[in-house]
Amino acid sequence: MSDTESAGGRTARDVVALIRARGPLTRAEVLALTRLPKSTVNGAVQALLDAGVLVGTAAGPRGPGRPGPRAVRLDLAPSTALVGVVALSHSRLRAGLVEPGGRVRQARTLSVSPLEPGFDLVDDGERLLREMLEAAGADQVDAVAIGIPAPFQQGRGVAGVDEFAALMAQLHPDAPPLPAWMLSDPAAAFTERFQVPAVADNDANLAALGESRYGAGHGHQSMVFVKIVDGVGAGIVINGQLIRGAAGLAGEIAHIQAVPGGPLCACGRRGCLAAVLSTSDLGTSGDEKGAPPTRLGDLLTMAAFRGNDVSPAAVEALRMVGRLLADVCLWLSPDAVVLDGLLAQTSDLVVETITDSLRTQAGPLFAEAVQVVPGALGGEAELLGGLALTAELEGRR
Repeated sequence: MSDTESAGGRTARDVVALIRARGPLTRAEVLALTRLPKSTVNGAVQALLDAGVLVGTAAGPRGPGRPGPRAVRLDLAPSTALVGVVALSHSRLRAGLVEPGGRVRQARTLSVSPLEPGFDLVDDGERLLREMLEAAGADQVDAVAIGIPAPFQQGRGVAGVDEFAALMAQLHPDAPPLPAWMLSDPAAAFTERFQVPAVADNDANLAALGESRYGAGHGHQSMVFVKIVDGVGAGIVINGQLIRGAAGLAGEIAHIQAVPGGPLCACGRRGCLAAVLSTSDLGTSGDEKGAPPTRLGDLLTMAAFRGNDVSPAAVEALRMVGRLLADVCLWLSPDAVVLDGLLAQTSDLVVETITDSLRTQAGPLFAEAVQVVPGALGGEAELLGGLALTAELEGRR
């Protein structure tokens, strides 16, 4: 059980999440923001102070004519305990050191090509973590969590890797062998390097846990987290628990068939959502300075940073995502669908487009019951999800 859970239950978690998101707050500010009874908030705050999760510092001198003690600002206590998180995506390696209260002490990002022969997840991940430990003045992590950008089975590794290798050999006979991170669960290697418990899971599952505990999904009983920018995937959290399913692959929307007979997917089938969202059919009319972007995430990024309108092809791709999510919502009826990786400049359009598709496909009763929102944590979602994931390890409950 975590210090936060032992210090006051649901209200304590709400207070910690609020301070993590907004920074130091007075008790009066916590009361105003939570709208909970004063006795409930005061009890939770005192329990968190007693447990060492929060610290209080004087907020500054009171104004003239306002006698009495100065207000106290509540903040997350610095911690010597640190969890190391290494999250791989299709184009980057993100690593961080996270304190038990949910503060990201250090974070670094490395551009990588995960399928290139020279890439080594364990070597690069260890190097980033040790560099951050030195920068933080710390000696060791207490646990390590690893995010993998593929269908993943704990204790085994990437699911269907043999079929993927056969497909790659057929399409690219001269291609190099698959990287080590695809062939086994890397948790054992990180345990060997750091001599601490380690656990690996799908990257969307990590982000789902992060958004559920600390971000846009906080306060929802059930949520589906959807990754559509740097890769495609989903994570399902119900009553605070990550749902993996019998095979450990729940939420793999990347491999739902979106277009029968569509482009060939890495899994060996045709028309999977991941293949459709990365096909050149999404390309725009082009850019004078280079090739047109082809992935949905590229198109959204271009629109956000260059001020261009989101292309009709990208809008249609978002509608396709919404149609597939409608089926998910019909089965699960979640409180929220949290969308990851959305830049502020395009998030309104993305949310509106997917919500409209949900309403059309699932009907108003289901659509009105689910709230579609952009993720609140950005690049920290997987780091904070890694913190939550390590709670599953023996001795860290």
